[in-house]
Amino acid sequence: MVLRDLNSAFSGARGRLFTGALTVPLAMSAWLSTQTPANAEEPTPAAAAHVWDEELRQLHEASIAAREYAMENYGVGIVLHVGRDISGRPDAEAALAQVSTYYINEFAKREVEARVFPSLNPDTVASGVTYHIDEIMYGAHNGTEIKDLRQGLEAIPDVIAHLKIAKQVADLDGNQPQALPGG
Repeated sequence: MVLRDLNSAFSGARGRLFTGALTVPLAMSAWLSTQTPANAEEPTPAAAAHVWDEELRQLHEASIAAREYAMENYGVGIVLHVGRDISGRPDAEAALAQVSTYYINEFAKREVEARVFPSLNPDTVASGVTYHIDEIMYGAHNGTEIKDLRQGLEAIPDVIAHLKIAKQVADLDGNQPQALPGG
C-alpha cells in the first residue's frame, strides 16, 4: 500500500525538512493572494519570474481552489503537497490517486465530503496536506497548518469538529446557509 510505503518518510528530520521547506512558499502564496491591482507593488520582471515559478503557481492555484471548495460546500478542501516520496515513484500518478482517494474516503466515513487539490513540491522529500475549512486554513492560528500524511490522517476528527463550528458560525452570519449532511 502506498501509504504504508510513505509512512517512513514522515518521521524525525524528514518531517522537519518538509515543514521548513513549505513554510516560505506557503507564506509567500498567502501574501501574494492578497495582492490586487489596487494594492500590488510593481515587481521587476526578474523578481516576478522568481516569485511566480511553476511550483508556487501550482500551490497558489491549489490553495485558492481548496478554499473556494470549502467555502461553497459543507466539506473540506485538501491541498496535497506532493513531495518526492510520491512524485519520485515509478507509479507516481497511481500513487497520487491512491493517496487522494484514501483521504477522501477517510472523510466520507465520517459523513463529510472532501476534495483533494494536488500541488507538486519537488524540493520536498515528504508529501503533506493542508486543510481548508470554510474561510480558514486548519492550524493556521498556531503555525501547524502543514501536516505530513500521517499527521494529516490523525487530525481528521479535529478538522471535522472545526468544520462543524465554522459552518455554524457562517450560518449565523448568513454567509453560507448549508444543510447538514444526511438531512
